[in-house]
Amino acid sequence: MTDTPFTTPRHMVSDWEHLTENEKGWIEFIRIVANGHDPRINLERVQALREALE
Repeated sequence: MTDTPFTTPRHMVSDWEHLTENEKGWIEFIRIVANGHDPRINLERVQALREALE
């Protein structure tokens, strides 16, 4: 996605070019929502995500 200022640093994702535009968009969305941080996975977050997706 070239029209957004939010991108994943290339040193963190070595195969960024191999991701689909949809996958890149989701990664950027999660980083925006997480304020640029990679939130740790825990039971509470997994349960909340499952509930939101149902």
